[in-house]
Amino acid sequence: MVQDAIKYLLNHDFPIHSCLDIGCNRGYYSAIFGDLGAQVDAVDPDLRSDRVINHPNVVYHKADFLKWKSDKTYDVILFFEVYEHISPNSREIFIEKIKQSLNPGGTILFSGPNCISLFYSGGFIKSLIPFLLGKIPEIDWHYRIPYYFYQKSFENEESHIVSWQTNGILFVFSNKIESMLGKSCIQRLLDLDRCVSGLISGLGANYFCIVQMK
Repeated sequence: MVQDAIKYLLNHDFPIHSCLDIGCNRGYYSAIFGDLGAQVDAVDPDLRSDRVINHPNVVYHKADFLKWKSDKTYDVILFFEVYEHISPNSREIFIEKIKQSLNPGGTILFSGPNCISLFYSGGFIKSLIPFLLGKIPEIDWHYRIPYYFYQKSFENEESHIVSWQTNGILFVFSNKIESMLGKSCIQRLLDLDRCVSGLISGLGANYFCIVQMK
């Protein structure tokens, strides 16, 4: 889905000269945008310098994005499998800081677990019941991010959702799994998953969203 988003940006002449990757992990996607010529700042509070993908266009920062201070603004901001980890009382602040860090007409690409998917729905129900009964303070992080929140956050006078889609049955592969199975194997699985996703639109395990600032 990330590759599809990149093709969309390139085909529609979206600027990608600068990029911020929040929760970059090893910098897999940072390096992809670096290959496209973008100057990338990659931020992660658990960054390990011995594990990152070194790239001449990528600068790594070991920092919590909410506490990280920078005067830069960006054409593209990425946060994949990050938002669900943000504490509830910091989520609006997180979204607002992202918007302030974007250039006019900038783009946000992000993903996360889809709580209404075939993959996660059982866990959602299992977590929802004790939450409604007051036995737990919050629904488990995997399941607490419904689509309506993103509509509320990004469908307004400042921005709009260009695309919101889910994959098929399969969850998003980690970098470690990708390296173990190899790119050709992963691509075959993703091709199969894409065929399945057409039959269960909106019910895939992970969502992927493209947002553009106006």
